[in-house]
Amino acid sequence: MSDPYDYIIVGGGLTRCALAGRLSSKNSSLRILIIEAGPNVARHNGSHEYTGVETAIGEIYNASKEVIISAGAYRTPQLLMLSGIGPAEGLSRHDIPVLVESHDVGRNLHDHFCFPQWWKLHHPEQGLATGTPLWTSPAYAMGMPLDWNVTLQTPTEDLRRALRVDEGDAESPKDHPYLNPAFAHAEVIVIYAPISEGYAEFEAAMDGTHISTLVLLMAPTSRGQIKLADADPASAPVIDPN
Repeated sequence: MSDPYDYIIVGGGLTRCALAGRLSSKNSSLRILIIEAGPNVARHNGSHEYTGVETAIGEIYNASKEVIISAGAYRTPQLLMLSGIGPAEGLSRHDIPVLVESHDVGRNLHDHFCFPQWWKLHHPEQGLATGTPLWTSPAYAMGMPLDWNVTLQTPTEDLRRALRVDEGDAESPKDHPYLNPAFAHAEVIVIYAPISEGYAEFEAAMDGTHISTLVLLMAPTSRGQIKLADADPASAPVIDPN
């Protein structure tokens, strides 16, 4: 067992962790451990207070201030359930001792629908996308390479029909939040780089020759659930977007 860190961030990534940056900016002497893949189980001290993590190979790391689980919408509930925090029925199915029974862990998943497309530029020599040799300022490496985004609404009558089907009412309520003229149902973004190409197994070099467009669904009504496939932290969780 090592000396305690001040903070342990699980799922923070190794290239750049914004949370670690904010913590250290306030106190540069803080000892912060960032674990990218996540531990096997959270270390429990017998009082429902989690003070550290135990890795899959048995190494134990403690935090004097806080353990922060930041492993994303899929891995965070998986890690909690592997640690014995979650619905008793699901944990017992995989012989995981129930330390804290919480029926809501893994529930209320909002599916993040995104439709990306990629476009090859006719004149990449004009310096219009990430990777072009014309972008020499370090500022181009900060943040997302975009200038604007557009939000869209579903046609009102189409939305009313959908609400009647979803909610079982003969007439959809006129004050439903989705019918508010200021409500955004979809978002369109133009990004000066080939974003998300890995998900589609599409290869595009980051050399200034491609841009991408993204259409995102902002208000899905379905609610899904994350479940455990087994008790192995290396296994992917079962994702049911419903």
